[in-house]
Amino acid sequence: MGYWRILLLIAIFLTMANSQAEESLTSPKAVTKAGTSPTVTAVKPNPVIGAQQRQWIRIIGSGFSSGSRVTLQLGERIFPIPPERTKWLNDEELAIYANVSTGPSTWKGQVTHPDGQNSAPFSFKVKPPAAIGQEKQAVEAQGRKAEVETLEKKAEETNGKIEQAKKAAEKAKREATQAATGKAALQKEVEKKAQAAMAAKQQLEAAKAKAQATGDFADQEDVEKLAQAAEKLEQAAATEKKRLAALEAKEQAAQEKATVTETEIEKLRQEFAELRKQRAASRTFLEKATTAAWIILVALIVWFLKRLAVNRFESAAAKKEEVQEGSSRLRTLVLLLNWLGTILIILTAGYLILDEFGINMAPVLASVGIVGLALGFGGQYLIRDIINGIFILIEGQYNVNDIVQIGEFVGIVERVNLRHTQLRDLEGRAIYIPNGEIKTVVNFTKGYGRMVLDIGVAYKENVDQVMEVMKAVAEEMRQITKYGRLIKEFEMFGLENFGESAITIRCRFKTLASKQWEVAREYRRRLKNRFDELGIEIPFPQRTLNWRTPPQPHDTDEFEQPRNAVIS
Repeated sequence: MGYWRILLLIAIFLTMANSQAEESLTSPKAVTKAGTSPTVTAVKPNPVIGAQQRQWIRIIGSGFSSGSRVTLQLGERIFPIPPERTKWLNDEELAIYANVSTGPSTWKGQVTHPDGQNSAPFSFKVKPPAAIGQEKQAVEAQGRKAEVETLEKKAEETNGKIEQAKKAAEKAKREATQAATGKAALQKEVEKKAQAAMAAKQQLEAAKAKAQATGDFADQEDVEKLAQAAEKLEQAAATEKKRLAALEAKEQAAQEKATVTETEIEKLRQEFAELRKQRAASRTFLEKATTAAWIILVALIVWFLKRLAVNRFESAAAKKEEVQEGSSRLRTLVLLLNWLGTILIILTAGYLILDEFGINMAPVLASVGIVGLALGFGGQYLIRDIINGIFILIEGQYNVNDIVQIGEFVGIVERVNLRHTQLRDLEGRAIYIPNGEIKTVVNFTKGYGRMVLDIGVAYKENVDQVMEVMKAVAEEMRQITKYGRLIKEFEMFGLENFGESAITIRCRFKTLASKQWEVAREYRRRLKNRFDELGIEIPFPQRTLNWRTPPQPHDTDEFEQPRNAVIS
């Protein structure tokens, strides 16, 4: 009977203890007069899901003591941490040894001071390793971002200092130049006044000698006047010398300032380059690669938009039947700008990508220089091509769609850039000619076109009638809308030549640029048909041949009579 009474008393005691602990987690006791209640600010590190053993959990706050106790709660369950698993580190830090890896969950807790005062309830979460890793990566990324922003801000400030130093250096150089110019003018003035003072002294000595020799009172007055004048000149010369010395000092100070400023600029540039290297080093390779990919994507978009605009312009130009010189030149410039734009996009994207990886191209470009570029790897030919291409475009020697002869090549101009000219001949072959090799250009379509036609008719025909027919055919063509736009002028020159079998009558057309061949072909076709209608003969060469039969063996003195044949 006594045994059951003991068990009943133990159960009642445990029930009362659990109810008191639960009340302590939900409503902390009032602060007693003995001291200050503990305060919890953080729990480090956050427990990780999957831990099969207990782990130390740090509780950060204030008001802790060696007798402080910790109670944890998960849902409705209460877990008092035994004293042997509670370690007091200092007044601001406790450590508990517990196993809380129960899956993603939120734990509550409370710290109790030995005098009975409770902290406000605190909570912490049990997180999976992936979440903790992501948080760690996010913190690291945030730290890198802050570091990059700091470095970029420093780089921007350094760049601003460089610009200010450049302005200061330019100002110092201008001051030095002005001081040098003023010094040169002042030196001449000093020399002039020194010579005047020397001449005054010589006059004074001569006047003194004369006054001593004659004893004349007037000569003595002249001596006094000359002495005063000489003294004034000496004072003026001394003043100018002081000004000269001040200018020399100012020039030297300006030169020293310019030198110091240039040294400072060089240091700032080195600091700027170092900051950019640090910025690149503070970013991960993935971040750099991502930024480089964005740069390439933007460059491709810009290139695509540029190409789309050029293609639309070329399509609109190709639909026009008439090619004016202004539009042809505009198309040439558009194609040139397209070529330059492509190069600019490539260089800009390349520079930004290299800069993203911390590679500074400025010193490399400065060390190479234009001379090294011109002399290395045949660069002098590239420079020659570019310079000649610039003059070709500025002077407008030819444009796209012009028909030209360059050396032994004849064709229509398809493309012109600073490097080469592309022709397309009558057989469709593409011909690339470096601009540096272009010496003489024959442009068949510059401004307008001309075509000279020589028409041969038989000697028996009436020349005046033939000329009237030729004029009439040309006038008929001008009445047709298609050819009326193309023909600007028709000239009849008249009888040009007496040939072996025909007389030649010459005429000439003036047409729109590159349209003279089309007009000439149509004119010949119509003129041939008109001559056929009127019976006007266009002769062709004729030749009379005589031949003899070979002699017979029995009679070598007699030959057959020659026979004539006309071969046309």
